[in-house]
Amino acid sequence: MSVIGHGVEIVTSSTRPTSPFDGMQIYETDTKKVLVYNGSAWVEVSDLDSTDGVPTTAQTKLDNIGLVHLATNTFSSAASTEFADKFTSNYPNYLIQYDLIASASAPSIRGRYLGTGSTQRTTNNYFSVGTKRDWNGTESSLVISGGDNSFIGEVGNGRGSGQVWLWSPELNRSGAQYSIFWGHNNTVLQAGWVGTQYNVPQQHNGFHLYVTSGTITGEAYLFGFGA
Repeated sequence: MSVIGHGVEIVTSSTRPTSPFDGMQIYETDTKKVLVYNGSAWVEVSDLDSTDGVPTTAQTKLDNIGLVHLATNTFSSAASTEFADKFTSNYPNYLIQYDLIASASAPSIRGRYLGTGSTQRTTNNYFSVGTKRDWNGTESSLVISGGDNSFIGEVGNGRGSGQVWLWSPELNRSGAQYSIFWGHNNTVLQAGWVGTQYNVPQQHNGFHLYVTSGTITGEAYLFGFGA
């Protein structure tokens, strides 16, 4: 047995110290693991959870660094897709990324927050503002005041993709969204952005994504971040 660095002992899994002290660290050459003694057992340095004497919240923060994939929805010839009861206190913010094909000639993509289960927030509290630009260089503004949904993007009779960023939907405050999209309005390609606020403080549990006419086929992914 040898010692390197700041008191890290080089051992094997069969030659661990017989009288370890709380906080003692070892490196096992046969398992390639770094372990620390927590006062009663040897645990891996990367395995920090409540069973090791480290609060679960500490492990949650380690696990939730960056975007964390929470769910995938795959749908075919559907009027909508939704992530019900997915917003929790584990993540303050969320991202929905979608890629879909619409059957109708010129629908737009819309969204609504969800309450418990699949209860849609349909009251006229969505205020959206944004801009879109088409392939020919024509730019137009978008303003929806007090609608019963948020404008997400265009899809047309073809492919559409984009992202919806949701800030603090699970907290009891006015929900903020930011959407970027690429799609088709049946005559020309379009791209744009839209910012939306749900103007009444409300705790939301999920999100409903749909098209104004026809059906959609594709995938949508939900991520949590910012823990």
